[in-house]
Amino acid sequence: MPPEPANYLQRIGRAGRRDGNALVGTVVNGTPHDLYFYAEPTEMLQGKVTPPGCYLDAAAILSRQLIAFTIDRWVQSGIPVEALPRKLKAALDAVDGKEWENKRKLFPFTWLQWTRDHQQALLEDFLVLFDEDTVKGRCREQLREEFLAHDDATPVFQRKLIGRLEGLSSERRRLFNEGKRLAKRFRELSSINPAALLEAQKQEKEEVLREQRAYADLRQELENRPLLQMLTDEGFLPNYAFPEAGVTLKSVSGAG
Repeated sequence: MPPEPANYLQRIGRAGRRDGNALVGTVVNGTPHDLYFYAEPTEMLQGKVTPPGCYLDAAAILSRQLIAFTIDRWVQSGIPVEALPRKLKAALDAVDGKEWENKRKLFPFTWLQWTRDHQQALLEDFLVLFDEDTVKGRCREQLREEFLAHDDATPVFQRKLIGRLEGLSSERRRLFNEGKRLAKRFRELSSINPAALLEAQKQEKEEVLREQRAYADLRQELENRPLLQMLTDEGFLPNYAFPEAGVTLKSVSGAG
């Protein structure tokens, strides 16, 4: 039994989205809270729902909103559909690129450069949405420090973003190299006459093949991760559309 009507209604509101039909069950424990609402179900179904809220005078919260604001404005400026990729792979490929002239034509560099070119106007348009009593001077200054380029240096949020993408790119290379190493070992085992293979070598061959496929799946999963979800999970965008990030498997144990 959820703690509040808002929690209950939010959870059962997920049911029936496909065709409008749903059967919702609630597990009731022998606690005073659960037993009360078991006896008075309308209190949970029709009780007072307190609207959620958040403390806006916090740079850590507003910086995510600001980054989302810049993406909205960038899209509204008339970019082609393909300029904002759906999958993370395109952004990792861009970060991995060696030639700057080619990289600067791809996301995230296109968006980051446009943001930097319009940084002052974007920040002012964003801050004007909040009055001085809601978002105070210290918070506004922190946003300026995070968002604006000072003395031609790369803005803080852009350094953080590129750094995270480079980390993910490094992880992709690691997965690729592990798969490549296992593929080499599989070829070595495959080159042995099947009649001469020891039982331990047969088992190793099977394990190596399983691991090779597992690393390939991990790499594909990373590349196919929705770009906006990655930005959300990593704290660059506000978490509205995506659920909380789960545990990500990054290695495979077995043959080595």
